Amino acid sequence: MLVNALPAVEAWLTLEEWEARLHLCIQPPARWVALVPDAWQVVATESGHNIQPNQPDLVIAAVQQVLSGT
Repeated sequence: MLVNALPAVEAWLTLEEWEARLHLCIQPPARWVALVPDAWQVVATESGHNIQPNQPDLVIAAVQQVLSGT
């Protein structure tokens, strides 16, 4: 599972609110991954919601890993 690590930045957010959103981006998917045998989580540390255009090499590597079964 690919998850973004950068929540949307809103001008009205305080640093503490932004950090809380960052925490929320990563934890729920980690719980979902734990429910699926042989699943893993990849965190796209340089991406917001649109991982594919922001980190295409990461997406390609993840898909290749799934296809190769490793």
